[in-house]
Amino acid sequence: HIPMAHQHVRAGKWNWPPGNELCGRRFGIIGTGEIGLRVAEISKAFRVSKIIGFDPIKNEKFVAIGGEYVQSLATIFLHSDIIIICCNLTPATKGMVNRRMLKLLRPDSILINCARGAIIDQVTMTQMLMDGRFRAGLDVYEGLEGEELAPDHPLRSVPESNLVSVPHLAYKCHEALLRRQELTLENILAFLAESPQNIVC
Repeated sequence: HIPMAHQHVRAGKWNWPPGNELCGRRFGIIGTGEIGLRVAEISKAFRVSKIIGFDPIKNEKFVAIGGEYVQSLATIFLHSDIIIICCNLTPATKGMVNRRMLKLLRPDSILINCARGAIIDQVTMTQMLMDGRFRAGLDVYEGLEGEELAPDHPLRSVPESNLVSVPHLAYKCHEALLRRQELTLENILAFLAESPQNIVC
């Protein structure tokens, strides 16, 4: 809201409707690797009431900071106020957040995807956002890695009250880009030294 409020003031306006705080909310995190763990750590600073996670690979660090694993994805959608998707896109996770899961959300639920667009059924999500079935924040879009969202893409027509969309900028800060360059160089040098590192299987 800060950029919107800034433009609001610059336009000569002042009155602003109240929002909501994160304190007391229940956070559901799908994927508890490095990113999911960091989301959990940050959420604790906002004093959320509960952090639940879903991941076939259990992370002891997630449990150590107070996270609780649940056995089914549906439990995340039923018992979370805010759901953050942080898992990898694999054959198993593609389309994992389908119509059945999305129907479990409430109008005040918030779904955030900072992983990959194809994890969510895009057509169903778009229609349900148009209908106000829940709210969402999207940084990624199916099939658009490195490409722009088309001017006539249906998501551009979703009311702003239901959707905050940004152009895949979660990683786009100077420090993160520099770290990526340094890590790439380190990986190349390690490979040339016949001691590969950061291998992805």
